[in-house]
Amino acid sequence: MALLKYFTVKEKQQNQSQSANSIQLPSPTGPLSQEIPSSSIIATNAEVSKVLNADKAISKRGDYMKLNIKEKAEIGRRAAEEGIASTIRNLAKKYPNLKESTIQTWKSIYLAELKRRRTTKESLTISELPEKKKGRPLLIGSQLEFEVRRYLENLRRNGAVVNTAIAVSCARGIVLKANPDYLASNGGHIVLTNHWGKHLLRRMGFVKWRATTKAKVMVENFEEVKAQFLLDVKAVVEFYDIPSSLIINWDQTGIHYVPVGSWTMEKKGLEESKLLLLKISARLQLYLLLH
Repeated sequence: MALLKYFTVKEKQQNQSQSANSIQLPSPTGPLSQEIPSSSIIATNAEVSKVLNADKAISKRGDYMKLNIKEKAEIGRRAAEEGIASTIRNLAKKYPNLKESTIQTWKSIYLAELKRRRTTKESLTISELPEKKKGRPLLIGSQLEFEVRRYLENLRRNGAVVNTAIAVSCARGIVLKANPDYLASNGGHIVLTNHWGKHLLRRMGFVKWRATTKAKVMVENFEEVKAQFLLDVKAVVEFYDIPSSLIINWDQTGIHYVPVGSWTMEKKGLEESKLLLLKISARLQLYLLLH
């Protein structure tokens, strides 16, 4: 009688063996043995099998304690006045998961804001803690970028083209005025690239816009229209006996006397770009006469 019927295989062990067997480990006598000694392959397979069969317990992180800026200001104030240990003790029922390091951070922010208000002679009653700015710091700083944004917005209001090259040149001019040593070309840390220019315009809410509403002219029976036109001209010439010296071919096209581009950056959602009006108004009619 087989003794296996008196034993049960644990599901966990089955899953572990399946996970180990699902990955085909190199054979000590296979092609890899020509490059690596068979003994090394056996030892390596043993270590890899341990990792595959290891019981990896996944522990779920607890919920974050979500407090608003007013609650943080109150806790920071009490920590500054009473001390961190006393604050944790007194607020244990209301906030059971308060950590010493967290309160220390809020206390430091509270004291820094209190010091700033004393310097500027503002009210010393702090009801909200200032929040930290998120994201990467601005390349040229908040003040210089503010000036760049306003300059570009003024250009668009005046109907000028705004693109990546314009944005980069605008930023370069403002940085040069503020401090030329900031630029990398002068030994500084600021490198103004096209990628930065595109990112700036995207953060400003601009999208690429082609300033035209012209539709493609589609003439399905072009050859027929052409033949009929030439036939009409020939009939008029023969009927009135017009000499060839009086026959003149002419055409006209619009040329711009103000340099403008077809592409610009415009606020997302607009139905028509002002650049189109500039292109239409800043145009002369050029007549081509062929004798």
